[in-house]
Amino acid sequence: MRFFLITLSLFILLLSCGRRNAVPKEYIQPDEMGKILWDMSLAEDLVENMNRRDTANKKTKILVEYQKVFGLHKITEKQFRNSYDYYKSHPAIFNLMLDSVHARSERRRAEFFKMRT
Repeated sequence: MRFFLITLSLFILLLSCGRRNAVPKEYIQPDEMGKILWDMSLAEDLVENMNRRDTANKKTKILVEYQKVFGLHKITEKQFRNSYDYYKSHPAIFNLMLDSVHARSERRRAEFFKMRT
């Protein structure tokens, strides 16, 4: 009986720890949010590189590209903003997600330079 109680207690403890970092379903999940942030970064780079001299309209053009990213991922700006606010208020999850996006960036950069040599 004692073994059963200890095992049950450990099981409950593990479940509660595992759910602490779980993102509620009403928010965009970390993997998808990371992809969206990656695409938004690419959109910013696109506008930056194509409009180096036209600084007055950059912000408007970036917002247009963001709308394209939202459409690509089948989300609304409101869904993105709500999810982004959630992640900003949960820095441990947000930092893990950003680390994943950064790692993807580093892999792509390494692949690019590997192809060039």
